[in-house]
Amino acid sequence: NSRPLLGLRRTPGRIALAWTCQPTRSYAVERRAALTPASPWEEVCVLPSPGAGHTVLDQGGDNYFYRVRAIRPLSW
Repeated sequence: NSRPLLGLRRTPGRIALAWTCQPTRSYAVERRAALTPASPWEEVCVLPSPGAGHTVLDQGGDNYFYRVRAIRPLSW
């Protein structure tokens, strides 16, 4: 499996995440405040894949660590 290509752009008060997609997958965008086991991942959104890629905006006021996770194949 290839990993999605992830891009991140920060503007005042917003974070834009963009990544490549597989057309048969749904994706979860998650964030957490620290890279420690005590800091849980919180879900920003879950999106079905429309094809080539997605872009998600997060208000992200503080500093966060983000990940995009392929969560399951879609049924056809």
